[in-house]
Amino acid sequence: MYNDFLVVEHVAELLRERPTTLGEPYSRHLGDGVRELRFSLGRRGGATRVPYGLAPEGEGEAVMVSHARWKLARDERVAQGIAEDPEVERRREEISLAFDLGQAVYDRRTSLGISQTELARRAGMTQPQVSKLELGGTVPTVPLLARLARAMEAMFRMELFGSSIRVTFTDLDGPAPEGTDGEPPATERVSAPAAETEEADTGTERTAATG
Repeated sequence: MYNDFLVVEHVAELLRERPTTLGEPYSRHLGDGVRELRFSLGRRGGATRVPYGLAPEGEGEAVMVSHARWKLARDERVAQGIAEDPEVERRREEISLAFDLGQAVYDRRTSLGISQTELARRAGMTQPQVSKLELGGTVPTVPLLARLARAMEAMFRMELFGSSIRVTFTDLDGPAPEGTDGEPPATERVSAPAAETEEADTGTERTAATG
């Protein structure tokens, strides 16, 4: 399980880098200048929601509604010349990949106009599992990525650029391979959800539901 502090730090960094352009699924406009951060925390991966606003006069600096401001711990360590622990760096990379994959799944799902519940049905998952994935709460296995690609009638691509990774679900270049009708094989439906993602309880399903 990811260290929750590192997840929150990653979200804060996303917001610092894109204060006015960070969008769904990680930031949602609530109206009257108030927005809401949305990300997954904890073992069950329920949706965490944090309201925030933007500084006036186009300053572009994200501030919490409670007027609290943050300074990333990593910036402080770098300024002090303290090297990052290799295990912490590895966890940071996993968290970054989880958020990129969540964004890719969300983008493809919404471009198809289907709900989380429908994607879950097609991929042999549950709606809370889809919600957790889209909110950066897990790194799916390769078999699950394959099922998601079939369910969304897409080709999954992962491109490496040095230390950077780009993941996308793109339109199929030709006829869909056999078994892409959206229904996973029977053997996958039996075992995959329990093995590949933590199933959320009923309360989490109500909290995390966005589909």
